[in-house]
Amino acid sequence: MRKALIILIAIPLVIWLGWRSAYPSYDLQRTLTIRVMTPDGIVESRNTARALFTQGPSFGFLDGAAGGWWYHGIAPFVDLGEGRYLFADVDKSITALFRAADQAGFMDTGDRWRDLRKLTRSRGVIWDVPEYFIPPLLTFRDQSDITTAELVDPHDLAATFGPGYELLSMTVQVTDEPTTERQLAPLFSEWVLDGWPYHRIRRGDGSLQYSVNASVFWAGGTSRQAYEMIQNGDF
Repeated sequence: MRKALIILIAIPLVIWLGWRSAYPSYDLQRTLTIRVMTPDGIVESRNTARALFTQGPSFGFLDGAAGGWWYHGIAPFVDLGEGRYLFADVDKSITALFRAADQAGFMDTGDRWRDLRKLTRSRGVIWDVPEYFIPPLLTFRDQSDITTAELVDPHDLAATFGPGYELLSMTVQVTDEPTTERQLAPLFSEWVLDGWPYHRIRRGDGSLQYSVNASVFWAGGTSRQAYEMIQNGDF
């Protein structure tokens, strides 16, 4: 009886260990640091988000169907004072890590999974985010009104905020820091009560330039979950 019990426990354990060995997952914390010059001096913001990648087997045309990726975090933002904020698109701010590491020649194995494994061990290495991979930046003329959202040129913050404002640097790295939480609720409480509205920023010719909604500020779930998190003070 005891032998049979040991076998029953051992079989799924061996299967699980074999699966983990053949199809590993990579879990890392991305920390993005933004430094901005203002008329009152330099302000800095540090934001950490989680990125989880799971590898899976191939089922014919469904290559790696059992694998995937998952992000969790809130949008990086800088408090510029006087009720003005500079936000960065949360998804693009997470993928900036991979873009910056690749641009620096760090992800050079030719295999994305080996590159990810290498990246998880890169703590202490800091990369500048290349200019063309800087995530979309935006602000609001009125924080309570989503229709006042406007994109910000990373090369010309002064055009939006006035003289004396300049994006000094944006760097990214892998750290052991906890995921940044509980910072956006005071900024978006009025939006949440309105059910997370949706706003489209259009170019002069009327074409769509950027869409502003919950996914710009929160990665890792649905708008309804974001609503519930803010109502509970967890966002």
